Amino acid sequence: MFDPREELASIEATFVQLQQLLGMDMRGELLEAYFVTQDECLKRLAQALYAANSNEAVEAAHKLKGAAAQLGAAHMSVLCSQVEQHARAGRLDEVRRQWPPMSELAGQLGQALKR
Repeated sequence: MFDPREELASIEATFVQLQQLLGMDMRGELLEAYFVTQDECLKRLAQALYAANSNEAVEAAHKLKGAAAQLGAAHMSVLCSQVEQHARAGRLDEVRRQWPPMSELAGQLGQALKR
Protein backbone atom coordinates (compact mmCIF):
# COMPACT_ATOMS: atom_id res chain seq x y z
CA MET A 1 0.00 0.00 0.00
CA PHE A 2 1.26 3.46 -0.91
CA ASP A 3 2.03 5.92 1.90
CA PRO A 4 0.93 9.45 0.90
CA ARG A 5 3.54 10.92 3.26
CA GLU A 6 6.16 9.97 0.65
CA GLU A 7 4.31 12.03 -1.95
CA LEU A 8 4.02 14.98 0.42
CA ALA A 9 7.76 14.80 1.21
CA SER A 10 8.54 14.81 -2.51
CA ILE A 11 6.32 17.84 -3.06
CA GLU A 12 7.90 19.65 -0.11
CA ALA A 13 11.37 18.93 -1.55
CA THR A 14 10.26 20.55 -4.81
CA PHE A 15 9.13 23.67 -2.94
CA VAL A 16 12.46 23.86 -1.08
CA GLN A 17 14.44 23.49 -4.31
CA LEU A 18 12.40 26.18 -6.03
CA GLN A 19 12.80 28.55 -3.11
CA GLN A 20 16.56 28.00 -3.15
CA LEU A 21 16.75 28.56 -6.92
CA LEU A 22 14.39 31.51 -7.16
CA GLY A 23 14.80 33.06 -3.75
CA MET A 24 11.04 33.18 -3.26
CA ASP A 25 8.29 30.92 -1.97
CA MET A 26 6.14 29.76 -4.90
CA ARG A 27 4.08 27.29 -2.85
CA GLY A 28 0.79 29.18 -3.02
CA GLU A 29 0.91 29.85 -6.74
CA LEU A 30 2.01 26.32 -7.60
CA LEU A 31 -0.61 24.67 -5.43
CA GLU A 32 -3.37 26.87 -6.78
CA ALA A 33 -2.44 26.06 -10.37
CA TYR A 34 -2.01 22.37 -9.59
CA PHE A 35 -5.38 21.94 -7.91
CA VAL A 36 -7.21 23.74 -10.70
CA THR A 37 -5.56 21.33 -13.16
CA GLN A 38 -6.12 18.29 -10.95
CA ASP A 39 -9.82 19.05 -10.49
CA GLU A 40 -10.31 19.70 -14.20
CA CYS A 41 -8.45 16.56 -15.29
CA LEU A 42 -10.14 14.24 -12.80
CA LYS A 43 -13.53 15.54 -13.92
CA ARG A 44 -12.58 15.04 -17.58
CA LEU A 45 -11.27 11.57 -16.84
CA ALA A 46 -14.45 10.56 -15.03
CA GLN A 47 -16.52 11.85 -17.95
CA ALA A 48 -14.29 10.00 -20.41
CA LEU A 49 -14.75 6.75 -18.51
CA TYR A 50 -18.51 7.25 -18.40
CA ALA A 51 -18.58 7.94 -22.15
CA ALA A 52 -15.97 5.24 -22.93
CA ASN A 53 -13.89 7.92 -24.68
CA SER A 54 -10.27 6.76 -24.78
CA ASN A 55 -8.98 9.90 -26.48
CA GLU A 56 -10.39 12.19 -23.79
CA ALA A 57 -8.95 9.90 -21.10
CA VAL A 58 -5.51 10.10 -22.75
CA GLU A 59 -5.62 13.91 -22.85
CA ALA A 60 -6.81 14.30 -19.26
CA ALA A 61 -4.27 11.81 -17.90
CA HIS A 62 -1.45 13.39 -19.88
CA LYS A 63 -2.22 16.89 -18.63
CA LEU A 64 -2.47 15.76 -15.01
CA LYS A 65 0.73 13.73 -15.36
CA GLY A 66 2.64 16.86 -16.35
CA ALA A 67 1.14 18.99 -13.60
CA ALA A 68 1.91 16.33 -10.98
CA ALA A 69 5.49 15.97 -12.20
CA GLN A 70 6.06 19.73 -12.03
CA LEU A 71 4.75 19.77 -8.46
CA GLY A 72 6.96 16.84 -7.44
CA ALA A 73 4.01 14.47 -6.96
CA ALA A 74 5.91 11.51 -8.39
CA HIS A 75 3.41 8.79 -7.50
CA MET A 76 0.49 10.74 -8.98
CA SER A 77 2.54 11.29 -12.12
CA VAL A 78 3.24 7.53 -12.38
CA LEU A 79 -0.45 6.69 -11.90
CA CYS A 80 -1.36 9.19 -14.61
CA SER A 81 1.25 7.74 -16.94
CA GLN A 82 -0.21 4.27 -16.45
CA VAL A 83 -3.72 5.57 -17.08
CA GLU A 84 -2.52 7.39 -20.18
CA GLN A 85 -0.86 4.25 -21.56
CA HIS A 86 -3.92 2.08 -20.91
CA ALA A 87 -6.26 4.64 -22.44
CA ARG A 88 -4.01 5.03 -25.48
CA ALA A 89 -4.22 1.25 -25.97
CA GLY A 90 -8.03 1.36 -25.58
CA ARG A 91 -7.95 -0.57 -22.30
CA LEU A 92 -10.53 1.46 -20.42
CA ASP A 93 -11.12 -1.47 -18.06
CA GLU A 94 -7.56 -0.94 -16.80
CA VAL A 95 -8.17 2.81 -16.57
CA ARG A 96 -11.23 2.09 -14.43
CA ARG A 97 -9.07 -0.12 -12.21
CA GLN A 98 -6.55 2.71 -11.75
CA TRP A 99 -9.27 5.27 -11.02
CA PRO A 100 -9.79 4.50 -7.29
CA PRO A 101 -6.12 4.84 -6.24
CA MET A 102 -5.74 7.96 -8.39
CA SER A 103 -8.80 9.71 -7.00
CA GLU A 104 -7.91 8.61 -3.45
CA LEU A 105 -4.42 10.08 -3.75
CA ALA A 106 -5.87 13.28 -5.21
CA GLY A 107 -8.15 13.58 -2.20
CA GLN A 108 -5.29 12.95 0.22
CA LEU A 109 -3.15 15.56 -1.46
CA GLY A 110 -5.99 18.04 -1.35
CA GLN A 111 -6.59 17.46 2.35
CA ALA A 112 -2.93 17.74 3.25
CA LEU A 113 -1.93 20.65 1.01
CA LYS A 114 -4.98 22.92 1.10
CA ARG A 115 -4.53 23.68 4.80
